[in-house]
Amino acid sequence: MIHEHQSSVIAQSAYSDGMIFLTFFNSGQTYRYDGTPLRVHEGLLSASSIGRYFSQHIRDQFTGVIASMPDFLNTETPEFKIDDPNHPVINWGLW
Repeated sequence: MIHEHQSSVIAQSAYSDGMIFLTFFNSGQTYRYDGTPLRVHEGLLSASSIGRYFSQHIRDQFTGVIASMPDFLNTETPEFKIDDPNHPVINWGLW
């Protein structure tokens, strides 16, 4: 899920599989920080100053690379019924 922030530094953040995605207000650019524990993103979400938290816990500890905010992070996990024709059940077989 993408989190919107009331910060002068970071507009959005998201976390997925050891990666934090941050979109910055000044450039509008999104960066991906690999190898980040979930607790780092949780700390960002609960910080009284998101910009200060970023400076102290992310910027110099993890390498950021320009990325795009993944589309799959833009929504919550969908709920659907097994008999819903708009969301068919996938039979994965015996791969």
